[in-house]
Amino acid sequence: MKKVVFLALCIMTFAGAMADPIHLRPIIPPTTPSSGDKPHKAPLLMPSAYCEDDAIYVTYPYTTVMTVSVCKDDDTFYTEQTFYAVSTASIGGLAPGTYTLTVTIGGIVYEGEFEVEELINN
Repeated sequence: MKKVVFLALCIMTFAGAMADPIHLRPIIPPTTPSSGDKPHKAPLLMPSAYCEDDAIYVTYPYTTVMTVSVCKDDDTFYTEQTFYAVSTASIGGLAPGTYTLTVTIGGIVYEGEFEVEELINN
């Protein structure tokens, strides 16, 4: 039994080491003094994202509607997809380069940057 648990732990550690996390930050819109509105606060539950090979994966602790957009920094690539009733969304087929990831959940926008590296085939 101990060998099975150890093997499972090794597999999860290896899989986690292969993926590159994308650090998302909430984009909180400023308020105008005349509006009297309070600024939006970031929720307690944040989405997480990671890049693996030529795809990005966005996960959220609950099933929700999320809009995910990916834009290459040189403006040669842009895609936006809305996912309904999901807790994980993915966009694949990304060419090597630096990208900006934007995730919208419940009216709150999160943003992060990531890089897709060229795969080396041996």
